[in-house]
Amino acid sequence: MRGNQFINVPSALHLFGSEIVVSENYFEIKLNILGWPSIQYTQWAIIFGGFSGIPNLYTNSLCRNNLVENNVFEGDENSFYGAFVFSGYGPPIIENRITQNTIRNMWAMVESWGWPPVERNIITNNFIEGCGNPPAAFPYNPGYGIMFSAGRNIPTRNTISGNQFIDTLYPMTIIKGEHNQILGNDYTQTNAPGWPFWQGCVFLGETTLGNFVSEGLFPLGTTMYEQILDLGINAIPGGGVLNNNPELAQHLQDVLEKQREMKGF
Repeated sequence: MRGNQFINVPSALHLFGSEIVVSENYFEIKLNILGWPSIQYTQWAIIFGGFSGIPNLYTNSLCRNNLVENNVFEGDENSFYGAFVFSGYGPPIIENRITQNTIRNMWAMVESWGWPPVERNIITNNFIEGCGNPPAAFPYNPGYGIMFSAGRNIPTRNTISGNQFIDTLYPMTIIKGEHNQILGNDYTQTNAPGWPFWQGCVFLGETTLGNFVSEGLFPLGTTMYEQILDLGINAIPGGGVLNNNPELAQHLQDVLEKQREMKGF
């Protein structure tokens, strides 16, 4: 699938097959959702996995070995959606590759809120800009760059590398995840002051385990200690990281639960 334009089409693509190539497409989602009666979970450009709202639908599908590359995703200041979501019910979402895409003004790039296992996917060399400040109507809507959480199965053995973040409130947030690799991402232009000021580049939640983090490109004048908050049990070589901010951990958990409530989980 190549060279298409999707204008104000939430859930434009639903990948519940394998060996699909999505390349050089343009996705623009600038809906005035502030006037909508409710926020729907399907406000995403591309959904990986079985349908998120109906149990057991598409459970014979296998979202595996798909390639999403060189696409452009454009949102606006009202964004309550993102470029991608790993979601739904059914078989694992595995061995997909998301690379060299441009994402602007969308508050989340990747999330994992569904029930299928999310394993061995590669998210690399994407340009993510302007996840931005939440609109006044959605105070529980911080801008995530890449975020992993879990409905039932923990995301595991995924690789997130070489992505560039610009003006992103929470570039890398792993609420739940095990044995993932987070390598060589560029946070220099995120404008994140660091976790002592409640906004940092990498957050690893209390239930994270065995993730390997090797990052070094942080905003000027800040250090790894200020920019990586590890509340779990993870491998992070280097000069040490911040590992004690229970108030912030609770705040991010509250944000996540509020988002789920607003989306009708």
